[in-house]
Amino acid sequence: MRFQTVAAGLSGPGDSHDDAKELHQVMAFNPFEFAQETRTEVTKITWPSRNETILTTVFVIIMVLLAGLFLFLVDQALSRTIQWILSFSA
Repeated sequence: MRFQTVAAGLSGPGDSHDDAKELHQVMAFNPFEFAQETRTEVTKITWPSRNETILTTVFVIIMVLLAGLFLFLVDQALSRTIQWILSFSA
């Protein structure tokens, strides 16, 4: 947010050297500030409960199995259809 505030206050197009210098100062990397902001953001995370994690995992496994079964059936149907069509040419 600090970038937008300072960038909005930059002078007009006449003094590009000072603008670039000021912009560089705003965008300079501060590891301590980064660590503080990261810690603040991590505290905002809402972690799922153990029950939610297990339920979601079971749901994903079931959906993968259903998708695999569907693709297997479509593959078998297409394979048999192609074999049936090719049997007329032999």
